[in-house]
Amino acid sequence: SDTVTFTIMLLAAFVAVIATATIIPLDKLIHASGQLNPDLWRGFPYIGVKHFDYFWLFSWILTWFVLIGSSPHMINRSFIARNEKELYKGISIGLALAVLIVLLLYPIFGSYQVIVKPEELFNVYKTSDYLVPYVLVNYWPLWGALIFFAGITFAGMTTVCGQIITISTAFAREFIHRWLKPDMSENQLLTLTKEMII
Repeated sequence: SDTVTFTIMLLAAFVAVIATATIIPLDKLIHASGQLNPDLWRGFPYIGVKHFDYFWLFSWILTWFVLIGSSPHMINRSFIARNEKELYKGISIGLALAVLIVLLLYPIFGSYQVIVKPEELFNVYKTSDYLVPYVLVNYWPLWGALIFFAGITFAGMTTVCGQIITISTAFAREFIHRWLKPDMSENQLLTLTKEMII
């Protein structure tokens, strides 16, 4: 479940970059965005801005690690890992992929202020919170929008899957195994957990 979900979410993030490039060449987008909002691209050396602050970029990435690492997704996974090795492996892969997605989407979506002028957006919506959906609906190719929508859908589904797996594991191990059938084998526990999930 997680492998399929992460694959589709990662694909959606790459599609966001490709779909944006069909609207405006990325080098022009980055340059215009860097002129309009230098803080968005600070730490990235390829837009010609002097005095790079890589500590700022490192701090930003570290912040996302903390935010994602303390999310219910990671906490749920820690309860269903078979051992510490599996726990660390899963969290490391999950964090790395999640931060990669954030690194792809944050600068691209933040640059959409170059594509849509404020008056165009505010004629439809009263807040800039709708900037990304507005560009997605009005500027993206249909194929890109559909794949990105799939990524968003799976991002929500992974929360549901995580909750169901955690609850089922807790019921099987903490209730059935601990209180009713302490002599169950690991295979019996896994079978029971799968039945609880279904």
